Amino acid sequence: VGLRDLNETSGAFGWTAIGVSVALGVFGLEIYERSNLTKAQLVFWLGQKLHPGLPLYNNGLGLVIPMRLEPEHFRRAFSHLVRGSDALRTVIEVRDGVPQQRANDAGAYTMDVVDFSSTTAPMAAFDAWAEERIQKVLEFGECLFDSALVKLADDKFVWYLNQHHVI
Repeated sequence: VGLRDLNETSGAFGWTAIGVSVALGVFGLEIYERSNLTKAQLVFWLGQKLHPGLPLYNNGLGLVIPMRLEPEHFRRAFSHLVRGSDALRTVIEVRDGVPQQRANDAGAYTMDVVDFSSTTAPMAAFDAWAEERIQKVLEFGECLFDSALVKLADDKFVWYLNQHHVI
């Protein structure tokens, strides 16, 4: 099993973290005291709010699975994992001007299954697809992760997982 890191380090993250830390120090004590987010989560939340159109805090990876598997079984297993994980079901909502986290109801999550096995360069197709998909801004009030199973061949898959750093 191999791991492919899909993140690129950007100087923007460092400057954003510094700016957010200063903003928390100046403005955030009351918010921090009233929120149920940890200080680190509050820093990520505020940083994302300062840059709402940028996926600054996405953590993406691709786990290569060099074996045959049944995509529907994998999809169901991941859905079961999500139902049992408060962290994966975490959303952040603003109430009375203060961010609050909660776990969504344990509804079903349907993972996408993507098939690049018929392309001439399946891994290159995955790389291009993942590079575009990781740019998706994860919405605090909806779902703070994105996942897909990607078929490269009958006996080779990639599990794509992107989660916001706040979870």
